[in-house]
Amino acid sequence: MPMNHTFWLKLLVVLPATTLLAALARAESTESPGPSGSETLLVNYVSVKGDAQKFREDWWMKDQWSGGVEQFTLDQDLDPHTVLHVEGRGVFEEDDYRLRLGVTRFSVGFIRAGYTQNRTYYDDWGGFYRPFTPPAFRLGRDLHLDDSDIFVDLGLTLPDLPQLTLGYERQFRNGTKSLLEWGSVQQGATERKIFPSFKDIDETVDILKLNLDHHVGIVSVANRLRFEHYRADDNTFDKGSTNLTTGANQDVTIHEESRYDLLSNVFHMDSRANDKVYWSA
Repeated sequence: MPMNHTFWLKLLVVLPATTLLAALARAESTESPGPSGSETLLVNYVSVKGDAQKFREDWWMKDQWSGGVEQFTLDQDLDPHTVLHVEGRGVFEEDDYRLRLGVTRFSVGFIRAGYTQNRTYYDDWGGFYRPFTPPAFRLGRDLHLDDSDIFVDLGLTLPDLPQLTLGYERQFRNGTKSLLEWGSVQQGATERKIFPSFKDIDETVDILKLNLDHHVGIVSVANRLRFEHYRADDNTFDKGSTNLTTGANQDVTIHEESRYDLLSNVFHMDSRANDKVYWSA
């Protein structure tokens, strides 16, 4: 397998809050203070001479041009009792995105929502054994997995009442990754496990959350109720055996399905009796 020679150029530009988001914030009451925030623009170029797939696996990025907003934040008072907070990231050609949005009204409640997506890459080479011809094998596929998460939380923070948070979240993974369970390659009387294998992954988790937080005197009380529904539909592709002498091949495909439901509840309370004594249950 070839050695890697990498050229990497990265340019960052830090700017004040974006004009678009600032304009949206200015559409609110003219009596509210102006928005505050910043953004960092990113331009990235990577050139790899050698095993580009191995570089992608190690650094989680492609050998090409990419760019976008590495990070941005915006804070705005919508009125004397309501605050807007936005933060995020978006890098094109790397499938790296993150957005967080929160609106808080003091002594009433909040809304929080967000979305995250990132991509991880995998090398499609298998093992290496020099006496064989060829000494190594590759799949010739762009192996990558997309991990994503989306959520929304609604909260009530009324004075003298328990703080209530109701949330929904979905986590999902889609794509193809390499495996270290390599298939057999035989030449003559010699056999080695060096042929690459891979796995198609389709997994989803749906989560419902109900949280309660309250103070009874100096005692903090909390309850966490959580329900998860998990689903996986995966396929593993393996080269059972490859004979370089006779040209015979055997492929193995394994289909896996998995489901589960999980309901859990955790009750917690704690307090500090004095400067030296703390207890929890």
